[in-house]
Amino acid sequence: MKVVFDTNILISAIVYGGTPRYCLDIAREGKIKFYTSRILLLELATKLQKKFEWEDYKIETTIRGISKYARIVEPSESIDVISKDEKDNRILEVASEVDADFIVSGDKKHILPLEKFGNTIILSAAEFIKLIDTKD
Repeated sequence: MKVVFDTNILISAIVYGGTPRYCLDIAREGKIKFYTSRILLLELATKLQKKFEWEDYKIETTIRGISKYARIVEPSESIDVISKDEKDNRILEVASEVDADFIVSGDKKHILPLEKFGNTIILSAAEFIKLIDTKD
């Protein structure tokens, strides 16, 4: 199962825990294939620094940790589906590149309303966990 996590899911998992952390734990345990890109990891690092005032060493350690189990790809095509928040297209680009089964997002304004992108189903963290738990 190929999954792309929106940066907001990664932030929630790292900073707050709960259901998003459970999603990340599933990826860390190798139960799913988690895909991301350098651009999305850079966005994560920037948000941890600016919004949460994390120090560089803590950010670097976190990114290195994620990189150990994430499959980092560089999308070959540019996608421009979401005009209101252009950065959200980077998530769609990764999903398209790997033909992801799921995008997991907490973005109720731009990503979740799409519901589907190509063959990729878009779910909240809670919906994704419910789906995973029923497959076990």
